[in-house]
Amino acid sequence: MTVVNNLTSKNHKYVQKAGFIGIIPTIGDFLLKVVTKIVEVIVTIFRILFFFRIDSKSWATLFLTLAPGEGLFYKYLWFSMKCGFFLVVFAFGGPLIALIGISFMYKNLFKKMGELKKDEDEKDDKKEESSQEPAPE
Repeated sequence: MTVVNNLTSKNHKYVQKAGFIGIIPTIGDFLLKVVTKIVEVIVTIFRILFFFRIDSKSWATLFLTLAPGEGLFYKYLWFSMKCGFFLVVFAFGGPLIALIGISFMYKNLFKKMGELKKDEDEKDDKKEESSQEPAPE
């Protein structure tokens, strides 16, 4: 019998179980469990992101259907394409609308400038009006 701890006076007899040889299968079992969980997570993520069903009754969607919570990558891809389309439309449409507004403003401005009369024109108009009036009798 050997003394385990100097602080206690109890003697214990320890029997070693397997030792170095027993730890190798334990480590292998632990690694196998870790790899199994990682593969399960990858399969679940793959199903959530990329899985779709083939339904022969839904011809409008080309026989491909997505249940809620499945095929999220395709839904994200479709959403991204729609957002990209709207960004392109507004990126080109915004300056185009601004140019249309500016041209409309200048058109109205030139129209008003054609209607403006100068001081000389007003004097000429008064002379013409006075010469056309009949003489008083």
